[in-house]
Amino acid sequence: MFYSITSMISLIIGLILAFVVVGIPTGVILRRLGYSEWWALVLFIPGGALVGLWVLAFANWPGPDARARK
Repeated sequence: MFYSITSMISLIIGLILAFVVVGIPTGVILRRLGYSEWWALVLFIPGGALVGLWVLAFANWPGPDARARK
C-alpha cells in the first residue's frame, strides 16, 4: 500500500496531538500518584487504557487508609 505524503503528515500530527491532549495529563496524574509517567504510553496500546484503569483502580493509593479514618 502506498500513502501520500499529506496523509502521512496528518497521521503524525494526529498522533502528536493525541499525545499532548491525553498522554501528558495522564503522565502528570500518574506522577502525583507515585507511578512513573512513562506508564501513560500504555494508553496508546489498543485495550491498554482499559487494563490500565483496572490496575490503577485496585492499586494501593497514597494517603491515609480509609479504615484508619474511621
